[in-house]
Amino acid sequence: MSISTTSPPSRPTPQAKVPAEVWRLAGVVILGSFMTTLGSSLVNVGLNTISRDFKAPLPDVQWVTSAYLIAFAASLPLNAWLSRRLGVGRLWLGALVAFTAASALCAPAPNLPVLVGLRALQGLSGALLVPTGQTLIGQAAGPERMGRVLNATKIVVVLAPVIGPTIGGLLISNLSWRWLFLVNVPVGLLALVLGLLLVPRGKPTAGRPFDLGGFALIAGGLPLIIYGVTVIGRHHGVISPQVLATLPLGIVALVLFIWRSLTVATPVLDLRLFANRIYTAATSSVFLTGAALLGTMILFPLYFQLIRHQSVIHTGLLMLGIGGGTALSMPFGGPATDRIGGGIVTLFGLTTSLVGVLPLVFLDAHASFVVIEALQAVTGFGLGLSTMPALSVAYATVPRDRLPDATSEANIIQRLGGSVGSVMLVLILEKDGAATIGAFHTACLCLAGAIFLAVVLATWLTIEERRRRRHQQAPQRHRHRADRPRSASLRGCMAPTGRHRR
Repeated sequence: MSISTTSPPSRPTPQAKVPAEVWRLAGVVILGSFMTTLGSSLVNVGLNTISRDFKAPLPDVQWVTSAYLIAFAASLPLNAWLSRRLGVGRLWLGALVAFTAASALCAPAPNLPVLVGLRALQGLSGALLVPTGQTLIGQAAGPERMGRVLNATKIVVVLAPVIGPTIGGLLISNLSWRWLFLVNVPVGLLALVLGLLLVPRGKPTAGRPFDLGGFALIAGGLPLIIYGVTVIGRHHGVISPQVLATLPLGIVALVLFIWRSLTVATPVLDLRLFANRIYTAATSSVFLTGAALLGTMILFPLYFQLIRHQSVIHTGLLMLGIGGGTALSMPFGGPATDRIGGGIVTLFGLTTSLVGVLPLVFLDAHASFVVIEALQAVTGFGLGLSTMPALSVAYATVPRDRLPDATSEANIIQRLGGSVGSVMLVLILEKDGAATIGAFHTACLCLAGAIFLAVVLATWLTIEERRRRRHQQAPQRHRHRADRPRSASLRGCMAPTGRHRR
């Protein structure tokens, strides 16, 4: 008789089931994040109407959006320190209250300066709402469920900018621009009621000193960079004195912030996380994915409005192809990330989006809307697959107590990528003539180039992720090898010998 030592065939490890309370928490977080993202896209539609109502020049009214972006960038680095100081859930609820109150106050604003100031308050609170929500989801789901739960939040990233112009156009046509802000109030109140019931408050951790110098550098540097890039886009690539006074200063401040964060004991953001190659590869991919996503959201509306002469409402309806493609990707991205890894899912998604974007380089000015919608759906499906898996990998490799740092850093990188990418595409369109199909082709070619670079980074992420998996499996192989001699000797002792057979 012999004892077999052959191990049974390996089967895929069943995925850990996501508890119902985690899904409920994710739903509340999505509601809050959707409000902030939708609010931004709504306001952009109403700038001309606000300009006429306040009898203010459009460059001054642009501060309604600039104040939000600048305050958002300045507030993002605070997320990690405040999350520890107050508790993640308490910070999320406080940010939700502030954003909802600011929305309610924006509607009756009597003049432009008051509206700009309230928009800045919206930016400060919205910047805390988004990464804090991701921290809540990451801590509740855990690394083994991160992909599925975080994947559900991508509907905010893609769908809100798509439907925002349509809803904004309907509100302005039938009501007034003030409803662009009032529409957030019932959503915010609903999210607050559910949040008080479902959001865990978290445990405050007092005692960690606040790096005031580091915060001053990044809270000043990020807004200056975003403002400088925005001014370049508005002035069609002209390097104005405003840009010369802000952009270089912002870059210097950001470099000094990086140096300080690597030298002080308790930085405002833990940049040592980038020593992890998987984290670095994932966040680098997020930068270009953010540029590609926002670039797509800018290119298609400009094509429909400037080249195909569609109205704002019709443009919003035609943009539903991207939203539909993204919705189709939702059942696949999360489970695939948890089962086979976020790197390969991101790589597949970006490659698919590249397949959808490349034909746009040769698209005719009178192409069928059916073809355009199909290409949008393919692009949306690919971007939907690649938006969250890389973030899931980055967050899953970070210890639970450092997750607030990771969510802040990833959101900063994503916002910078989106700002730089969108401005670059607008500059390309303006240089070649925004109303020509040739300019659209050039911009699409540049967008395809950005996605290709993201594919390269996703390939690096996939390699690093597999290398880590092999490293984690190595101790198991060593244990199996250590067991083999003992099993072999046991088999030898119990197997019948030739003498016994005779």
